[in-house]
Amino acid sequence: MFDQATTSQSESGSPYAGIPSRSDEVGPGCGVGEIADLSDAIDVLTKVDWTTLDAAQLGDVLREQTVLMSRLASVDVSILQAFEHAPGGNLVHRGGVAGWLAAQTCISPYEANRRVALARRLRNLPVTFAALQKGDIHLAHAVAIGSTSEKKHLAWAIAAGERDDLVPAAKAVHWRTFTVILRKFEQAADPSQGEDDAQEQEVRSELHFSQTFEGTFRTDGWFGPIGGEIIDTELKRIYEQLLQADWVEARDRLGDDARARDLWRTKAQRMSAALVEMAKRSSGARTGSLPCLNVHVDQETFEQAMNEFAGLPAAYPAEGIRETNAGAPLSARQIVELALQGHVRRIVFDSDGQVLDLGRKQRFFTGALREGIELRDRVCQHPGCDLPGVWCEADHVYPYSQGGKTAIDNAQLLCGFHNRQKGDRYLSPWWDQSVGRLMWLTHPPV
Repeated sequence: MFDQATTSQSESGSPYAGIPSRSDEVGPGCGVGEIADLSDAIDVLTKVDWTTLDAAQLGDVLREQTVLMSRLASVDVSILQAFEHAPGGNLVHRGGVAGWLAAQTCISPYEANRRVALARRLRNLPVTFAALQKGDIHLAHAVAIGSTSEKKHLAWAIAAGERDDLVPAAKAVHWRTFTVILRKFEQAADPSQGEDDAQEQEVRSELHFSQTFEGTFRTDGWFGPIGGEIIDTELKRIYEQLLQADWVEARDRLGDDARARDLWRTKAQRMSAALVEMAKRSSGARTGSLPCLNVHVDQETFEQAMNEFAGLPAAYPAEGIRETNAGAPLSARQIVELALQGHVRRIVFDSDGQVLDLGRKQRFFTGALREGIELRDRVCQHPGCDLPGVWCEADHVYPYSQGGKTAIDNAQLLCGFHNRQKGDRYLSPWWDQSVGRLMWLTHPPV
């Protein structure tokens, strides 16, 4: 791959051609020479003119580089594990490995402690460590699995969990989905602790909002999965409205050539404006109605949650669902309390996953129909894209102009980018009866 990218660097086409291996000077396999070789290779890469490559080539380079960074992180883990138990090590790092690392390399104590903690945790996570060595998972995956392994109440389940659930998920799904799977694993391994964790998340929610000396205001905080999703959903809806308004302004000013860089506000500025707008709308509301939080829970799980809440024996189904629309797992107590408070509306799906059908009387997916699509799809339905549904557009699978119905069985969520791609005929949808879901065919523009 690098041969193709750097043909101008040497006659052979490889940026490493002609570089003598310094591992030969000290003996292969000892590590010192190999690190020197790595340093030489990096020196070569810093001299490559990456601007000579097109986007496709640079994309290949970035993918390969990401894998190599994961593999290099596994080398860091191995070195730190050896260093901590090396003969004479107590004389070198009496203040602890992390303390020595921070003092000798001038990295932050936080970074030093993070690297050492990961090295220690991966001693007991062979499947995770092997996947990191191969570049099959990334450093963030290893850190997340390692953090989970440190929870004492999960010690009995972590060996099978990393082999059967966590590492396979880290290899196969996007980060957002992986974190949901990780949280579900923790909850399933110890439901009672999951109940305690859920309560702690809500209790620890906090928000700081203060005025500075200059008269401006600064805020920071964090929220549990329930309160956070209520705020997040409404904030994103208002943000999307502001974004569309910014695009209208940019196109009025520059025409169809307007690009994202031409928008007069940044994403952070729009988010700030959305928060202010949310406060304005709240102050102007007089209905007294509560915000709606959609929770996904199957009937059997809900019945068992009611039993547990009432102090009766509860046996949850293995494939039961109890989570927010964003995928955050909920405890039994949270589900029942939400139901009792009347914050949850019941929406029933039939065996085909259908909610309602409004026929061809309207062109756009709005109101209850739009909400039903969000509840079913949750994220953009283009393969590999997991943009949350609140940010997506409701799209006709078979075009309305060609007779497609404005109905939930002819609807899907697509982010703006993939919806436009479909309109440019780079993608073609088809319904696979064998699996009962929409599939995509990709092809060049025609």
